[in-house]
Amino acid sequence: IIFTTIQKFATEDGEEKFPALTERRNVVVICDEAHRTQYGFKGRLDTKTGEIKYGLAKALRDALPEATFIAFTGTPISQDDRDTQAVFGHYVSIYDIKQAVEDGATVPIYYESRLAKLALKEPLLPQVDEQVDDLFSDEDDIPAAERAKSRWAALEALVGAEPRLKQVAADLVAHFEQRSRTQPGKAMVVAMSRDICARLYQEIIILRPDWQNNEHMEG
Repeated sequence: IIFTTIQKFATEDGEEKFPALTERRNVVVICDEAHRTQYGFKGRLDTKTGEIKYGLAKALRDALPEATFIAFTGTPISQDDRDTQAVFGHYVSIYDIKQAVEDGATVPIYYESRLAKLALKEPLLPQVDEQVDDLFSDEDDIPAAERAKSRWAALEALVGAEPRLKQVAADLVAHFEQRSRTQPGKAMVVAMSRDICARLYQEIIILRPDWQNNEHMEG
């Protein structure tokens, strides 16, 4: 049994394809979180070098051409060139939320959409559009990982804007206190980044100072 990450299958400089590690057929590859990095079989032109580049999934299969692939994921996807079933075949077993609730493995989940709109000043919109265009004008020359980082950072700055966090904190406090009157329990907040978590926490404490306590079992 060998544990590894798919990044280990990146090709070296000047290498056209990842070399085969074994031609054996009795190799089973189990991919966890299979909705991520298990695609990229279509070639992409690198405009700087003129080379055709492929994703890590192709390199993994070049390394183990006769292996059998099995995948695990909680969120299978079906998009243009990223389709979990197209890559790994039909589902062998499905354990969904309904079954998990019936088994007592998790509590029921109820979804209520609550939208915290992001307001941008009208005079600044053309300026923002221009900056975004500049940022991604040469994105074909930016490695995919770096593009993702840039997009994530830009989105995080918008989502974590101070006025929006104040709005989210106020809505969260009001909603939690209202629900607690009829359905006592706990709340868990999931945010986009650690930074946003920390700043949202501060906004909540401003509204409810008595919720703050340095003892982690209190507050």
